[in-house]
Amino acid sequence: MIKAVLTAAALGTTAYSGMLGAKIAAEGSSEPAEGGTVPSSDTPGNVAKLQQQQRILQWATPVLTGGILILGAQQGEQQSASEQIRTRGWSAITGMAHRGPKLAAS
Repeated sequence: MIKAVLTAAALGTTAYSGMLGAKIAAEGSSEPAEGGTVPSSDTPGNVAKLQQQQRILQWATPVLTGGILILGAQQGEQQSASEQIRTRGWSAITGMAHRGPKLAAS
């Protein structure tokens, strides 16, 4: 569930970042700026605001994507053979100790 939420959020920030980039290109193509996401003191307020939002998104999207990767690795580790043996094997051993051995039906 968390992985799905992170994926949706990453897709949302990617789409919004694209929209902001298009707005910056349309409104600020001839406006002075330090860089794509860094306004200068001469950058108009509306373009500077868009650039600041873009600057936040340029970090938010990779953080969300990193969270997806970390969860995927963690979930993959839970499915590894050694983890399955450790958790299922131990419960089988402890369960057998409590119930005793099964006797074959005659």
